[in-house]
This record gives sequence, structure tokens and C-alpha cells, in this order.
Amino acid sequence: MTVSLRFARIWAGAPVLALLMTTAGPAQPSVQPPADVPADALVPNEEARTLFETLEENVFTAELMADMPAEAFAPADAIIAQLLAPGEQVPNWQDRGVDLHSIVRAREGGLSGNMTSEPGPFGPMLVYFADQPLGEVVPPEWVLVGRHGEAFEAEIVQVEIEQISPKLVLAERVSYRRQGNALCRVRAESRLYSDPRVAASEMDVIGLFMAMRFLRIFDQRTLCSIIEETSPGQYVARSFDGEGHRLAALDADQQPFRIIGRQPVAAPSAPR
Repeated sequence: MTVSLRFARIWAGAPVLALLMTTAGPAQPSVQPPADVPADALVPNEEARTLFETLEENVFTAELMADMPAEAFAPADAIIAQLLAPGEQVPNWQDRGVDLHSIVRAREGGLSGNMTSEPGPFGPMLVYFADQPLGEVVPPEWVLVGRHGEAFEAEIVQVEIEQISPKLVLAERVSYRRQGNALCRVRAESRLYSDPRVAASEMDVIGLFMAMRFLRIFDQRTLCSIIEETSPGQYVARSFDGEGHRLAALDADQQPFRIIGRQPVAAPSAPR
């Protein structure tokens, strides 16, 4: 598990998220929101539906985001700055934890036959250790609505899938460099997909903008993680910057993940 995942749990619960939202209708949503998220944010609305229909024909890109006024992203950038604020510097941080790839290689099926799964607020977060084109991993019914980064070749590449809102999924091919037991993010081919079975809500719109801003920052910062085994077969990631400062906010309230046999990606959301 890496620092590029798990941010949905944190941004979705950020108290300042309410500043980004308008008041939605009184209908009862069918998805239980994470803590501190107004339930109304999950209620489908017409503006969100129209936006996602537009994105099906005009995919959101970094170039489009650059054409938007910077002040439009000020609340999102404030949240991201809090999440990436460096904490204490840990000596020999990169030598802590375990070598997860070695553990996976020792299992039946090795890197290509295993994956990790971690519970998330909107669905499981998945890591595949074998590289594969994203179009061959995600369900064919998902619709591309956002794009950041281009295809590349590298030695260490993981395919990482996170549902970041009820409708929206972030799928990435991420390359890493090894630093002791740590893996540090180098670059990524990132794609945002929408689940056509799920009606769009404010939470999905916010997730889209937050994800695109996160991906921009990930290109500019060195983000690393080590893996600790908290109990037999249960692991957690600890996040650091390139100088060994803890990024504790990225690790807040995370659930342990486990290694499982490789399974296809399935849309976790129930239609509503």
C-alpha cells in the first residue's frame, strides 16, 4: 500500500470540506457517509449529473485545470497542505518495516498472482504488483472522466485502484524507486473513471477536483512509504517525505490491509 492511496478517507472527513459544498436536498442517500461529511453531500443532484455527462465527452485534464482561476482551488489546496505537512524526522526511517515485495514473492503465485486489499470509506483500495494497462484492469463499463500523466516504462510498477467517492474511481500505474524497505513514488499514469450505475452527487464533484489537485502535488513532492506488519498477515503503511519526515495525516485512521490472491476489479458501489 502506498501514499498515493488512502487519501479518500482523509479528505472526505476533513472538517473544512463543508466550505466546498452547497446545500443539497433533503432526500436520504443510500450510502453511509464517512465521519464529518454532511449526508446531503451524497444526495444526487442535477448539477453533478450534468458535469459528469460533460466529462464523458471532454475528459478533465491538467491542462483544463490550469485554465481555471487559482482561487477556485484554494479550499482544496488548503486541505492538501494540511495533509502533507511534514512532522518529525525519523532517523533511518527507510530501514524500518518489512519488504512487502519479498513477502509477496514468497507466496504461491508471486507478484503476478497476489494483490493487497484495504477497506476504504467508499470501497476497497487495491494494489496489483504486476504491471498491466489500466484499460485491461478496470471494468469495461466504467467511463473515463479524468486523466493525468502519460504511459511509461519502468522497473517497479504497481497498479493501484481506489474508489474516492461513490461514483468516482482513481486507477493508476505508479512507478517507484526503492530506498531500503521504502518505496518512493516517481511518476504515475493516472485515470479517473465514473461508475455509470451511480447517480452523481456533490461528493463525486469534490472528489474529482480533489483528486486532480492531489495528482498535481504528487508530481512535485517526494512521497514514500514503509510497510509495518501489525499482526500476522495484517499490514499498515507509514508515510514519509524524501527526507524522512512523517506525513502522519496521510496515515490517519487507516485500516490494516492484507495480501490476497489476485482478483479482478469489481465495482463496489451499489446502484442508487
